[in-house]
Amino acid sequence: MECLNYTPSEASKAIGISERTLWTLTKAGKIPHKKIGNRTYYPVNAIKAWNEAEAIEWRINNGQSK
Repeated sequence: MECLNYTPSEASKAIGISERTLWTLTKAGKIPHKKIGNRTYYPVNAIKAWNEAEAIEWRINNGQSK
């Protein structure tokens, strides 16, 4: 069965940031996430799309082409 949501640990590893940075982005509402009970999950497709959008923005801001 395909995984639909990352745990915080999985999400931070998938996008190459620390869990602390992930929590900072989560609390600021800058990264897609959802709460189920007391747990926070990160939808796999949304995290992949967010990561790609961030990479494109970084390239544009740093004068690089797509």
